[in-house]
Amino acid sequence: MKVVKGHKFLEHTADVMVEAWGKNYAEALEESALALMETIADIKKIKKDGKKVRIVEKAPNLDEIVVFSLSDVLTESEINDLFFYDCKVEKFEKIGNEWIVEMELLGRKSKKCAKTIVKGVTFCQIDVQKEQNKVKMTVVFDI
Repeated sequence: MKVVKGHKFLEHTADVMVEAWGKNYAEALEESALALMETIADIKKIKKDGKKVRIVEKAPNLDEIVVFSLSDVLTESEINDLFFYDCKVEKFEKIGNEWIVEMELLGRKSKKCAKTIVKGVTFCQIDVQKEQNKVKMTVVFDI
């Protein structure tokens, strides 16, 4: 059975909780990043001719690589004053005792599409699971 990547927003009392999935870690992280971008901005309103930003992150475990990578997306959005509308995870692998992620983001300056200020990506309720034919991630964004 072919797994189609995707994400959905879950109920949370104070913040934004997302469940993302894909056939592998890379697809699930792409969907988590897309959910973060959708929380920050109406990405349908962003013109698709933006600036490329590259992120490289390392961490000792899956929870940390997911939180650190998504935190980098948020940081790059803030420091470059960009709203990202696309994400491609080019590498998500374990080498020795370390997880490595390399991703490319596409974004553009556009104040008219802003939605919600996200203060951070948290370890609260983080869950990364590899199931038989898919990877699922649950992440909380602090707003």
